[in-house]
Amino acid sequence: PFGPVHMNVPFREPLLINFRESLPEPTFQRSVIGEISASDEAKILLTKIMNETKRGFIVVGELSLGTDLQVMWDFIRKVKWPVLVESLSNLRTNIPSDCKEFIISSYDALLKSESFKEKVIAETVIRFGAQPVSKFLTIFLTKSVPTNYVVVDEDPMFRDSASVSSHFIHASIGNWLRELDIQSALDTHYLNTWRKSEEIAMKHVLSYLEHEEDEGAMVRTIIEQLPDESDLFVSSSMPIRDIDTFLMPTEKDIQIIANRGANGIDGVVSTALGYSSGRAGRNSYLLIGDLAFLHDINGLIATRYQPCELTIIVFNNDGGGIFSYLSQATVKEYYEDLFGTPTALQFEQIAKMYDMEYIKVNKLSEMKSILNRQSGNSLKLIEAFTNRQENVISHRKLWSDINKELEAL
Repeated sequence: PFGPVHMNVPFREPLLINFRESLPEPTFQRSVIGEISASDEAKILLTKIMNETKRGFIVVGELSLGTDLQVMWDFIRKVKWPVLVESLSNLRTNIPSDCKEFIISSYDALLKSESFKEKVIAETVIRFGAQPVSKFLTIFLTKSVPTNYVVVDEDPMFRDSASVSSHFIHASIGNWLRELDIQSALDTHYLNTWRKSEEIAMKHVLSYLEHEEDEGAMVRTIIEQLPDESDLFVSSSMPIRDIDTFLMPTEKDIQIIANRGANGIDGVVSTALGYSSGRAGRNSYLLIGDLAFLHDINGLIATRYQPCELTIIVFNNDGGGIFSYLSQATVKEYYEDLFGTPTALQFEQIAKMYDMEYIKVNKLSEMKSILNRQSGNSLKLIEAFTNRQENVISHRKLWSDINKELEAL
């Protein structure tokens, strides 16, 4: 399961421990997960649609843990279509050099531009995995309604909340994709429009650190500091959206993991600790906002009963930052009480309670080089203080700058 699980396990009475009782030797050795392969009919259908398409792109949402990404890279090499990759697809990192030119990571920012959307209306869209979180991608697909919108997903529930898909293929990503005889007829000008626009957006994102110091700049700095073989667990709301904006394609081995938790934010700390305990040999980080951290502080109790290695980065903007981008932020009478929900809490004493190394960050320059700073403590709490209003201004300026250059394309 991807979310919180509650299990009731009854104990035999009387509740006494018999230390002389011997338990049976386990016989289980390993499990081999099966592959949900596409039917011959589905393969013929997908091949026909793609071979007849002049204007199309691929969307890759969150993929199941353990997905063989090498199959996806082989598929991307074969079809040579633009591929819009959500950060949770883990196709933005560890990218083979010959696939980089097809990866579109900044699609959310690009699809805020009306003129750009007109240029990239597609006749075919192929989606793998879950529906991406991007609101602007969903709006674009809903309004343009591609002739062919094929969803390839191992989840039989058929995830299509926008109701714009035309075909559904129940299958996991596997060797059947390598069997497709794709002879791409995609229009070169269409592909180049995506490429040039991605370059424009990447240029602005990469230069963001030169003139901004908000949460976005800190996220970009964190990403640059992450060493190879790192797992970054990301909380909901703005943290995952900032990762989606500021995680540019890279050859570094970084895996992005997320869990919405109960009500979107509860249980994130517990899940991150549990996930990191099963990833021996990798560097584990958690990026989380102050409210989500506050909701699951008690999850840190797990660190008292088992060895844990985790660096927690809390963006403390004193409230719910994502609501500052929405229309209710303009209604001053009740916004802070109902949506901003400031607590004025800081977490240094929490770090002391759980014997964590505590690092306080007030500005971007202090964030640089912190992640790789050596210490004898396997648990770190980095509390970065940010400003909600400055975040909104800086983010909107980034989107505006990208949009202006796209208009002139």
